[in-house]
Amino acid sequence: MLQHTNISKDKTLWQGFVMLFFARVIPMAVLFGITWYFSVKLPIADYGTYQLCWLHISLFTVLGSFGLPALLLNKNSLYAFLHHAKTRATVIGGLCIAQAASIIYLLSINSFVTHEALLALIVIIMLQSAALIYEAVYLAQERQSFVLTLNLVYAVVFAGWHYYVVTTGYSLPFLLYGIGVINIIKLIAFIVFLKRGSGSNATDVESKVFYQNWLLLGVNESVGIFSKWIDKLVVFYLVSSADFGYYFNGAYEIPVFGMLISIAGNLLVVSFSKPDATYDGHIKQFKSITSLLSSIVFPLFSFLFFFHRELFTLLFHAKFDNSIPVFLISLMVLPIRITYSAAVLQVKNKSNIILYGSLIDIAVFAVCCVSLYPVGGLLMIPLSLVISTYVQISYYLVQTARIMQRPLLSFFPVPKLLGKLFICFALIGICHYFLPALSVGISMLIGVAITAVMVLTLLFRQFKKERLQEVLN
Repeated sequence: MLQHTNISKDKTLWQGFVMLFFARVIPMAVLFGITWYFSVKLPIADYGTYQLCWLHISLFTVLGSFGLPALLLNKNSLYAFLHHAKTRATVIGGLCIAQAASIIYLLSINSFVTHEALLALIVIIMLQSAALIYEAVYLAQERQSFVLTLNLVYAVVFAGWHYYVVTTGYSLPFLLYGIGVINIIKLIAFIVFLKRGSGSNATDVESKVFYQNWLLLGVNESVGIFSKWIDKLVVFYLVSSADFGYYFNGAYEIPVFGMLISIAGNLLVVSFSKPDATYDGHIKQFKSITSLLSSIVFPLFSFLFFFHRELFTLLFHAKFDNSIPVFLISLMVLPIRITYSAAVLQVKNKSNIILYGSLIDIAVFAVCCVSLYPVGGLLMIPLSLVISTYVQISYYLVQTARIMQRPLLSFFPVPKLLGKLFICFALIGICHYFLPALSVGISMLIGVAITAVMVLTLLFRQFKKERLQEVLN
């Protein structure tokens, strides 16, 4: 019976990962496609302004939800939120204050869009903040299939609207108004189909504990999203809209990587927060997710490193060659982003440690910027971000090992991961070395094919390894 239970849990983790992967990958792929399409079709200044809008939407959507989505992934916290009217009223009041602060800031600094576009921007931020909260509730209730379906429909409509606006005469306010309407429809769908419950095996949480966790998570989420976009905020104040467009395309995080970390985090937090979860189970699932993500990230990192010029030539011709140095530096953060390093800390309510890590991240970034920018100029900004990210994730992993009282290598096998990275890097590097005589299109096609085979091979090996462990256990 114990063996059957363990196998069922592992299958649930894999099924949840696949379901949530497609729920996130489709909108992300659409957004990536729109980014490419707009960068090609729009003048660089208009493209830079468009990305400035999404910079502020991405930033203030998270600030406006103030950590509540992350808190509600825990079924016990969700139970307290749904069953205590006073708790809900307090949370809603806090969110209104967060939204008001965001609006005041946007009104005070607006110099990159018209008043009509700014109004639409504010509405979109409020709608997406609410949608994030509802999506967290659905995930805590393990309703990934609904999230997948809704995100698929949203992505199709979202992409269609962008295409329509560009082909009929581009207008930023008109584009943002339509996005606002689409988000209203999405939020209505979340509200209509919501189940009034926190799922099985949920217990109540004291109000004091709930508020403490929410405050710490809210501050941490705010600091975390600020640290994620801090380099672009700095560049926003330093350069013009056109130059911001160059920087954004170079520092643009290819959506699949951030999405993988987000999915891993959601799954691990939901799994770790179950009443029968143990540290041994945490370690097994942590290693499983890390191995899974590294099997995807390492080959893609190697491909992007060696085929960066072909990629930019094929996608943008010569329009964004100025972005390549920024792209190469920003790429260096990928090898460490192969797990959600704060999962155990979040489940164990160590929000203070998560917050310290985010503050360390910002502090290291600031010190590096101040030290390196006078020497190397704009390129030192993405380098500072890479350095601070490595420091932050290392801090989280060390703290996780301390809390679980396990060696770091027991759940984050550094030697094996380095070996896998070296193999991927060497194989794709050798492949690229023998392709320079071919055309850009042919070289990219061969590179993509080799990378895809490598990813599928690593995933297959990982799946076989886990199935073997299930049988042995």
